[in-house]
Amino acid sequence: MNKNSYFSIQDYNDYDLDEYHRHDNESIENVIDELLGLIESEKNTVKAKMVSEITTLSSEEREKEGRTINNLKCEIHKGNLLRFSKTKKIKTDIKRGDICVVTITSTDIKDMNCKIKEIDSNSITILTEEKIPNFSKNNLARIDLIINETTFSRWERNLIHLNKNGEKALKLKLGRIAPETYELNQNISFINKDLDDYQKEAVKHSISCRDFFLIHGPFGTGKTTTIVELILQENKLGHNVLVTAESNIAIDNILRKLVKYDKINKTRIGDLSKIPYNLKQHTINHKLKNHPLYESNMDYEERLEIEKDILSNSHVILATNSTVARRSLENISFNISIIDEASQATVPSVLIPINKAEKFILIGDHKQLPPVILNNECEHLKKSMFEELIEKYPQQSKELLIQYRMNEILMKFPNKKFYENKLICSEKSKNYFLNISVLERYDSSSPLIFIDTSEHEDSEESKLNSSDSYINNFEAEIALKIAQMYLEKDIKPKNIGIIATYADQVRLIGNKTKLDVKSADGFQGGERDIIIVSLVRSNEEGKIGFLKDLKRLNVLLTRAKKKLIIIGNRKTLESNGDYKEFLEFCETIGGIKKCET
Repeated sequence: MNKNSYFSIQDYNDYDLDEYHRHDNESIENVIDELLGLIESEKNTVKAKMVSEITTLSSEEREKEGRTINNLKCEIHKGNLLRFSKTKKIKTDIKRGDICVVTITSTDIKDMNCKIKEIDSNSITILTEEKIPNFSKNNLARIDLIINETTFSRWERNLIHLNKNGEKALKLKLGRIAPETYELNQNISFINKDLDDYQKEAVKHSISCRDFFLIHGPFGTGKTTTIVELILQENKLGHNVLVTAESNIAIDNILRKLVKYDKINKTRIGDLSKIPYNLKQHTINHKLKNHPLYESNMDYEERLEIEKDILSNSHVILATNSTVARRSLENISFNISIIDEASQATVPSVLIPINKAEKFILIGDHKQLPPVILNNECEHLKKSMFEELIEKYPQQSKELLIQYRMNEILMKFPNKKFYENKLICSEKSKNYFLNISVLERYDSSSPLIFIDTSEHEDSEESKLNSSDSYINNFEAEIALKIAQMYLEKDIKPKNIGIIATYADQVRLIGNKTKLDVKSADGFQGGERDIIIVSLVRSNEEGKIGFLKDLKRLNVLLTRAKKKLIIIGNRKTLESNGDYKEFLEFCETIGGIKKCET
């Protein structure tokens, strides 16, 4: 027996187990220290990017993207505390606890490190680092987001206070322990009678496992449907369930499917302004105000006690990963954490819900984009817990393989390229065709069109002043023209989406239309009947930048249900073997359109 690899009985008896456990604990501490260091590095990068963005983007552009609030009028000014209001409803991504810059217009007054104390639909209260001198109430103010401090601090605080659940997950991640064995429960009566066999198997294993399980769900395979069934089954067993995801949209999609089950007491935690109106009755805010002990003049601690009462009596609690770290959930534990979008979440992010439960289920697709991390030296943060565990323990996972989103032609290339041709197109989605075409130079009956701009004299990419991003005016013009043609054919705006692969191109197109225009990262998890993509890169050197990331290509190709139109320079793109392969596929289905001078 190789003593470097295995212990014999004698080796095991001679080995100092206390010393072994000490090193085991040290390795966990080292991982935590490394993660804390990476979080700090990422925070610094985010701050630098935001400060730079304030100088390169107009305040109107930043406000549209949720990172600036303009035209604020001062109501209260008491030294370090200022309260501003706005006549229009405040729509922003800025939240309580965020670090911002406050600028008083037409003055030299600026505080680079103010903190958001309170924010609601019409007012915002801040605490400044320095005392702000008096200024005229005729001077308006602007607040710019520097960093979402709350999210990062919750990651850090949870890592520092990991309990046995979180530590066990890290040991599994490191391969220091193996998953516990379990017997599969074959006697499950499924509530949703329309589940396919792959979804049923995923639910069975998730219920039966002892510590964790992974559900790999490629595009359109019914991840949300599977999650809802799992919630119902766990509730039937008398278990209390925590359901989380990286985005509010994913949580609201789960809640929409869950609301028809009236007997389940479900509570949604989150920013009320971002939760759809028809779901508000299930929110903690709504339940708080309708609680028999609630009074409008209660202080924070009194409201907190009522929140704890509501949450402790809820069967299912739904929130984003970081929101689970709020005080009202501090002493509430769960039988199970079900974490959607797990392949898009950093390890510190998923450890927050993992820390709250006896076992966890991760749902995601590691073949698509990883967590968004800006610091290139923090590559380790880009690898999700989902991806690490599925590589180490493939036996602890099940795939969902029936695809319900798109027609068979649109599915064919990504299925072959990314999923080993395992995906099966559902009978219903095989017939998802648009049966409408627009101007012949841009369209045909094929559900997949590539518009080749390589022969057009105006197709070159360019950059805006002092920006690292790229734009392509010609591609933007084509995308907008095609979208307008579909709108004139009575296609509803909600059924059309535009993806631009660079941030400046997103802004360029987005400023000229009310349609949804997002990056590939922004559209991950989304779908539309029609998707129009601007690839942007167009140069003689064949440089395609981060387009060469196959996971980004996978997202681009898997958002459309009925029609996918991609605009790009074929000559530039064919410098990359994967895009060359894709363009050859487009040729075989008659999906290439040349846009000539």
